[in-house]
Amino acid sequence: KNRSRYLLEISKEIRKIWPKNKMLGARITGSDNLKNGIKIKDAIFLCKELKKTGIDYVAISSGGILPKTNIKFFPGYQVSLASKIKKCVNINVVTLGMINSKNLIEKILRKKMADMVAVSRRFINEPKWLLKNNSKPKKIKKTSIPKQYLRCF
Repeated sequence: KNRSRYLLEISKEIRKIWPKNKMLGARITGSDNLKNGIKIKDAIFLCKELKKTGIDYVAISSGGILPKTNIKFFPGYQVSLASKIKKCVNINVVTLGMINSKNLIEKILRKKMADMVAVSRRFINEPKWLLKNNSKPKKIKKTSIPKQYLRCF
């Protein structure tokens, strides 16, 4: 409870000034992978409290900064954390963490393991990845890509 206090205070104040019709989210640690550190139950508690402050979604990450965590990296390695939070808390959940394939994204969404998927490193290495791998390219062009960016593709 004490570790959550600062984030909860900030969330309450931001929600007061942030428009209600715009989403407000927080990126949190689902587990820091340390013996006496943050556990999934702590993250669930925090998400429930964030929901009360008016937060619309949480993006679930995990600790891997310290070499002593010995975290094992594999495609979707943080999805289980997001999935557990989604099952326990009525809040939109974003998952991330080496999600590098369209098939993995589709599986996560189809199985309702998360509400949204964040992809970052894949786009750094291959900015047109999504457009190249979409089976229905015309559908993408009808989405919300602003006209001034369409010439990039």
